[in-house]
Parts: sequence; C-alpha cells; structure tokens
Amino acid sequence: LVYEDHGVRYHYCDMTVSQRTSLNFFVEPDMTGTLDNKKTKFKVVDVSGSHVLKFGDESDLHVEQGTAFPPIPPASPASRLPSLVVDEPGIKIWHAQDYKFQRPIAELRLLVCYENANKTPVERACADLMASLCKDALVETSYLAAVCELGSEVNSEDVGFIVRVHGFDDKLLRLARDILDVFCSFRSSAASSELPTLIKPDRFDACLEVLRRSYANAGMNASKLCTNIRLRCLRPTIWSSHAKLQALASITPSQFMTVLHRLMERVSVEALYYGNCEKSDALHAAKIIQETIFSSCGILQKNNIPSQLVLKIPLLSPDAIFKQAVIAPSLDPQEPNTSVEIYFQIGKDNVKDRVVADLLCDIIHEPLFDKIRTKEQFGYEVFCAPRWTHGIIGISFKVVTASRSAEEVSHRIELFLREFREEVSNLKHDEFTKHLAGLASNKLQMYNSLEEECNVWWAEILDGRYDWEAHRNEALQIKGLVRSEILAAYDDWLFPACNGCLKQRRCLIVHVIGASDSPASHGRPVLTTGNISSAIDNQVDAYHAVSKNITWGKIVFPSSL
Repeated sequence: LVYEDHGVRYHYCDMTVSQRTSLNFFVEPDMTGTLDNKKTKFKVVDVSGSHVLKFGDESDLHVEQGTAFPPIPPASPASRLPSLVVDEPGIKIWHAQDYKFQRPIAELRLLVCYENANKTPVERACADLMASLCKDALVETSYLAAVCELGSEVNSEDVGFIVRVHGFDDKLLRLARDILDVFCSFRSSAASSELPTLIKPDRFDACLEVLRRSYANAGMNASKLCTNIRLRCLRPTIWSSHAKLQALASITPSQFMTVLHRLMERVSVEALYYGNCEKSDALHAAKIIQETIFSSCGILQKNNIPSQLVLKIPLLSPDAIFKQAVIAPSLDPQEPNTSVEIYFQIGKDNVKDRVVADLLCDIIHEPLFDKIRTKEQFGYEVFCAPRWTHGIIGISFKVVTASRSAEEVSHRIELFLREFREEVSNLKHDEFTKHLAGLASNKLQMYNSLEEECNVWWAEILDGRYDWEAHRNEALQIKGLVRSEILAAYDDWLFPACNGCLKQRRCLIVHVIGASDSPASHGRPVLTTGNISSAIDNQVDAYHAVSKNITWGKIVFPSSL
C-alpha cells in the first residue's frame, strides 16, 4: 500500500486460497477486511476507474499530454480536514493534525478583527503603525526564536490584524504567548494615552518615519499602481497610501493610543492550528488567546465584523465604458511605461462560474500573448487572468507598454475580443479536452509543504468560504463542462456585441500613463507631481459616485452558514 507520506508498506492479505484465485472476486466500495493475520482492519472507500500506477509506469502519459482527463481522488475524510474545536462568542479555533508531511512543525494563524477597522484612513494607518511597533518590540524575541527554527509575523489587514507563528511545534505556543502579550500591551496602555513600556524610547518616531516613507513610495511602478486603482475602484472600503500618509502627518503618541483604545475596545478572533499538534494543543492555544487578548478587550459579535463590500459595476455599452475609464498619470516622473487594465465583472461566486472563468483565461492567454505581444509588439507584459475579489468573480486583461498609447491598447484588446469569438466557437474537441485536462491537473497538484497547504486553508478562512477542498470540487466541475457553455459565457461576459448590436457589459478600464517621449505617454493628464496622488483619489471617488456606490452586498457562502 502507498500511504499519504508516500511511503510504501507491504501487508499480508487475509484471504483464502479460493478467494485469491477466484475470478468472481471483486473489490467494491464499503468492502471491509483484515490484513496481517487480523492485526489491521481496512475498509474500501473508493474504487478508481483506472488501474493503479507504479513508479516508472508511463501508462498515464495520455494524462500528461492532456488527451485524457486526470483521475480525481476521493474526498478527504473529515479527520484530514480542519475541524472547529472552539466556537464561542468572540473566538473560533480550527484544528487539523498533519498526517501527510510528518514533520515536527506546526502553523498557528490568528485573525483579530476589530469593529472600526478601515472606517477612516486614520484607523487604517494607526493599525499599520501598531503592527510596525509590534515587530520592532519583538526584534530580540524573534531573533532568539529564529535560532530555534521558529518564525513569526504581525501584519495589519482591512478587517484587523493577522498574527502568524510557525516552526518547530515544541515551543510554538510559548512564542505565540509572548507575541500576544506585546500585541495586547497597546490596549492595556491605551487608557493612559502613553505608549507601552515595551516600546523603547524614540522607536515610535523611527517606526512612524519608516511607515511614512513606505506610503510615499507606494505605487511608483505603473503596473502596480494600475492594479491598485482597479482594486480601489472595486472596493470602496479601502484607502490609498496617500490618504493614510495624510492621516499620519502630525500624529502624536497620545493621539495614536487614543485611536488604538477605540479600535481594540471589542475584538473577535478566528484561528487555524495545523501541523504536528493534537486537539488538546488547539484548546491550549484557545486558552492563551483568552488569557491575553480577551483579558483586556471586549467581545465583538459576528454581525459587527466589518464587511468587505465590492462595487457592482453598472452595465454599460462599449462607448460608455471607454468614456468612464479611470485615467491617471504615473507617480514616478521617470516612469517610461504605460499600464492598461480592463476588468470584466462576472458576478457572485459559485463553482461553475469560477471554473468557466479559469478555463476561458486558459484558452485566451496564449493566443492573446502571441498576437499582441509576440507579433504586434504592443508591450512586454501581456496577459489575462481570473480575479476573485471578496466573493466576486471577474476576468482581467492587462498590457504594460513603452511604445503604444493607452487608448490604442484598449481598442486593440476590444478588437481581439471581437475576433477571438470565432476561435472559441470553432475550438476542436481535442484542443478543448487538452484545456480541460491541463486546468484540472493544475487544480489537483499535490501540496509541496505543510505551509503551502496551510496557505490554502487559511485563505478559505479569511474569505469566509470554508471550502477546504475547493480545488477538488473545481476539478469535478471542470470534468462536466462542454464547449457550448464556454461559448455562452464568452458571449455573455466578454463579447462586445449581440445579434449585430453593441452589448452592455460590466467593465472597468484603468489607464496609468507614463512620462516619456514615446507614444506611450499620449493622453497623460497634466498635473504637478505633488497633486497626482490627490487627483487619483478624486478620480476613484468620482467613479464610485458615477456607479452610485451600489455594491453586491455582503457575500454569504453556503458552507459558512
């Protein structure tokens, strides 16, 4: 038998001679038996439709070449997936014990949500500053922990803080307690408006200066700024680096502590403990959280956790889409590149639309790169990719160029979408099968490390979807797709015409235009360097206003109910 850790062990099967030689003996689901003279019991949970492969067996070459759909493994038993071991007001702890990698390591991750997260740029910037101060206060502890192969992170997010502790499991919870003690010291000291004693003299000013510089240098790359503007247009609950920089312009330690006292008045914690740890270890982690965080903070109820809303892009004709494009100059006056991103919004998350968007991008990507990048030399970065933004599915096309104008790039992508429909409609069965098999194979790739698997599960927790085997479920959905569904999705989401008439789509275009003597700088707004960031913020606000600030509302996934 081949086990999850890839080890091979041989057993004696307890069957009679007549059973072993009988042609009528079949292995069936739910069949039970024993091994090694009844020392080991087994139960058959699934019977694969294909034969068992051995090392060096190349009979699955048709799968690797994409001419056959890869076998889908049976669903993992509940004991191999995260289970909710603590579910109390203000705290949820998920636990999973590692049976796959079998290393003496573990991952503990915490999401600490607070009520007024991201309410204004001041709260968001103060949360970033607190995370920086925590890291600074933990420098010595982190160094000693690193010697023992233990690592830690403290970061601020839109809904609160994320704390990560990883490494050898023996002392992991001890390090977690030390980190949470530093974290909670800000709440304990906030009432007096004085910094915690753990913060060394002058470190507040030093961390504040580093944070200000990071804000000032954000978005200097045209491609990154373009993506940032797209996200800010889609998410009205996030703030720009410029707005956060202005919020910290004259902040004092007492003002900072006053904001933190208000932020951390009530919190909720959701955690994942995975690796070489038992349920008792997860309960011990919950006890540490109760003794540190909730000794100084109140409980935040679930319905008060800030929602991550996404703007509902209005249905517009192609001409209206181009008129409402968000156009901004690059922040760096020496930036030679222009970045164009065209985003098509599909709708609320569901497995079928998610895999159809993945498959469309898989079909489009190579021809798009070949025509626009290789043959027509529009730019060095040309791609399309699916986007998943807090429960909303979309598809993004992006081109970064130093030789073509943003307007020319936008019209070229629109022309490509018109021309490519014929290729989608005439896609041969063998080619379609290759795309299906390739996409499914990518979904079914095994995890290379405990950290990689933990990242996937943690993302499910952060998104509130809790679909622990999302990739397997997507592979199952891919297997049932047919070409007519892909063409219908292309017509509905991307194709700009319907029955010979222009069609309305949910589309957002963002141009970040560089500064150079080439055609790439044509159409660059004329602004002084100091006013560019404010002008971009105003553009984003104007887009929200034109879209009437209508959002998709709070996304609730079936598995989270």
